[in-house]
Amino acid sequence: MNTAEFTGWDIRRELSYMRKLHPMLNGYFLITHLTVPISLLIILVAFFFAFSPFARRLGSILGAILSFLFNVSWTFILTKTGLFSIWDNLPLTAESITDKKKILIRAMEEKARKQIIVKRVENWQKRDLGVQDKKHETTPRTEEVHECV
Repeated sequence: MNTAEFTGWDIRRELSYMRKLHPMLNGYFLITHLTVPISLLIILVAFFFAFSPFARRLGSILGAILSFLFNVSWTFILTKTGLFSIWDNLPLTAESITDKKKILIRAMEEKARKQIIVKRVENWQKRDLGVQDKKHETTPRTEEVHECV
């Protein structure tokens, strides 16, 4: 990029250039001249909420309030409409859920055991084949061993 392009730059020229890009905003001089301050305000507010301990406390308080309101309204709706009585007719109980969970855990454990056994068998086979191959090899002479060292 050529540095000559940036000579004589100022904010008024930039804003007028932005206004020329947006012909619909020609009559709204105030909007085009407020773009930089609005952007700075948004950035400052973002930094405030990102790094301020006060904002974190305020956020946690607002979250607690919203959670409380949601839980109270949800409970009110369930009790006033009678939707909570549907749960009694469902086959879901704590015992059935734990039974399903136990079955799934047993299946995963069995799968893991099978994988371990397969790996052990493979290792034994590799070891046995390696022993057989070594038996058929001839032992090197001492001269060859000393030359390698």
